[in-house]
Amino acid sequence: MDLNTSVRLSAEEQTQLTEIFGADPLANALANLGKAALREYVEMLLGQSTLRSPDAREQRLLLLILEANDGAVPGEAKVAQMFNLTRTGARSLIRSVLSRYRLRLAAPIRKAAIQVLQDCGPENDGFRRVSVGNPVVVEYLNSLLAELNGELKRIAAEARTGTFFRVPEDSYLALNEELNP
Repeated sequence: MDLNTSVRLSAEEQTQLTEIFGADPLANALANLGKAALREYVEMLLGQSTLRSPDAREQRLLLLILEANDGAVPGEAKVAQMFNLTRTGARSLIRSVLSRYRLRLAAPIRKAAIQVLQDCGPENDGFRRVSVGNPVVVEYLNSLLAELNGELKRIAAEARTGTFFRVPEDSYLALNEELNP
């Protein structure tokens, strides 16, 4: 299979890379690196290789979010599948990446939080119900609630369900006002 892709490079990055590669045409040198990187990802996704370094995993997930996932934070099931991890391990990896790179990932986590609010069902008995595939986004929303007003009730998992959460109406309104001004 032949694949074609592109990467945006700033003028400064191009200059620095040209210095590193010397006389070799930059496009050719990067294409060869890209082949190696793509092979590495294929082997990772197919479980043919394992990556033990937490820093390397975090860097890969960061770049997957920024470059390969349209700036969206993937759910823990997807991360578990891609990195051959348990769901608990995937949640830990996502949490670590969002914490470590919080400034670079401010827009993606905000986008994920807005999506959760948009996915909320109608208000019923003071709560809204929503299915969330990435509990780390719920943690982000709960920390935002604490910053906004410590008296607002937290979003909580719905009893006896896997991915459903209950969002108190006053918390929903405060979050919606904050994230969708």
